[in-house]
Amino acid sequence: MADCRTPFSVWMQRCDGAKPFCAICVKANRECKYEKPITRPVYLVLQERLAVLEERYQTLSEEAALSPFGFLESPAPSTDPVVANPPHNTATEDLLEERSDEMAVALNRISYRGEGRWYEAHALATPHRNFMINIFLQYHKSLHFYFHIPTFLKRLDSPNPADRPHPAFSEAMYLMACYFVSRGFSSGSHPLALEIPTGSGVELPRLTELPQLEEYFLRRARQALVDSLSFSDRLMDFLRGSVLVTLYLYLRGRFLEGYHIHCGAARLALSCGLHRIESHVFEEITSGHIPSTGAPSIMLLKPPTNQIDLAERITTFWMIYLCDKMSSVCAGFVGALPDEGSAIDAVRTVFPRRIEEYEAGTVTGIYNTSLTELFNATSRPSGNPLPDIPWTVTLKGLSLLDRATRLGATFRLDPTDANILAIRNLESATTNFRSTLPPFTYFVIPTSSALSMSYQDLGMFIGHTSSLGALLEIHQTLVDIDENEYDARLECAVDVAKLARVAKDGGLVHSCLISAGYCWSLAVRVLVQHIESNYGAEPYAVDYESHLADVVTALELLSITFPALLHQFGQVQIALGRVRGLGSTFSAEAAEF
Repeated sequence: MADCRTPFSVWMQRCDGAKPFCAICVKANRECKYEKPITRPVYLVLQERLAVLEERYQTLSEEAALSPFGFLESPAPSTDPVVANPPHNTATEDLLEERSDEMAVALNRISYRGEGRWYEAHALATPHRNFMINIFLQYHKSLHFYFHIPTFLKRLDSPNPADRPHPAFSEAMYLMACYFVSRGFSSGSHPLALEIPTGSGVELPRLTELPQLEEYFLRRARQALVDSLSFSDRLMDFLRGSVLVTLYLYLRGRFLEGYHIHCGAARLALSCGLHRIESHVFEEITSGHIPSTGAPSIMLLKPPTNQIDLAERITTFWMIYLCDKMSSVCAGFVGALPDEGSAIDAVRTVFPRRIEEYEAGTVTGIYNTSLTELFNATSRPSGNPLPDIPWTVTLKGLSLLDRATRLGATFRLDPTDANILAIRNLESATTNFRSTLPPFTYFVIPTSSALSMSYQDLGMFIGHTSSLGALLEIHQTLVDIDENEYDARLECAVDVAKLARVAKDGGLVHSCLISAGYCWSLAVRVLVQHIESNYGAEPYAVDYESHLADVVTALELLSITFPALLHQFGQVQIALGRVRGLGSTFSAEAAEF
């Protein structure tokens, strides 16, 4: 009995596809046979097909390895980085000796670079991969990006492809490497984490070409993120890759694109329960600490397998949190993570510690502090028995600044006693936090005209600046209902200006978060307003114009790193024009802009 639904039959007989009997079979008085529709989920079918293709590819790769010119006959570029030292093959060496030196060099070049340019390979060859990752690892801390590097390096050359870093993570690293080079960060002094194999035919990327490849690697990273999410493949790499792509787009002033990437990562982090990790200690973590947010729900991430795995989940969540607060404070976007005050889905994850502490096993339950303790205004710390790490200081300061901006906006819409009480509680919490920080003298090195500041200094600096920005927002919100707020606001603005000068003189501006620019803009508005309102009066004891020049200079430098600040800097220039119009003796340093 003929099957009239086969492609050949359809083409020859023009089957009309009617069910259960087509017109041709009815006319021929025969049984109509056709394939049953697929009832299994499409993604399962695609996964099975992918597995078959991967198995077939592996077989062809092994067969090609037995041929002296197998790499030329391969139907597709390899998914694995090309090893620097291929296995000894006598047949290949004999054939190469029969040819000219030029042919040997050409063949070696093909074995490293594949068809086309080095960056067009499906997976970068080992020398190129290591070259790009080394650049990233030199400067990843300037992004406040943290992960366990030894685990990552071990995964790079895992024999099991499923254990290697997903391209969503590695391609994002290549993207940030290009960005670092474009900013002139390519000459780090730290030892290289990965050895770069050398030999005939190995052509490393030229630094001058990397800035031109940013958009190329951005497209690759975005596609890899889609692939990872489509197959639920190595979701922790998806989250880390999303953080890097988001930070890159923020750095390039493309906040709307970055916010789009960030929202997907933030919602996935919530679905994975990363916002409810309530202990640093692996032995204390049970299934209840990482609950599913829906009932019933599939488990997107398996429970952590060891202390380092737990640490990486904690740090990954706080990197996502950092991106969320940056977009909320500086761009005015609605936070993708829940409000800290939400009782149903509040952030309960403990603040991070250093990776080295997890490795050494020195992290105990006494370090289990979260946002709840930060915003509890009645918990004034006694001494400083458990100092925060610099990154935690950064996170706490930014959290306070974000809440101050949101409470200020709420109060302006609804100036009730309840909102005033919430603002006062936040002021108390911010004051308590600032009491745990080192004083300003911590940053000053009187014997050196050019300050040199480390990443530890950077964390403390951002914590100071952000918390002062929070107080500026609070005093600005309440200045119309309490006359004492004016002097408090002015004092905060001067302190912000002093810190801006420290960052400017210490060469730390390029590593600041964009939130620092927001705080500096607040300080500029307060200083300009005070100078305008007091023009012609008795000379003031504080040189406000000098402080204004310092903060304006720092803001201009930071706008080079964050182009999104150019608009705010333009508004600052307008304000400075008003000050100069008063005949002020405003610093010539700021007038040169």
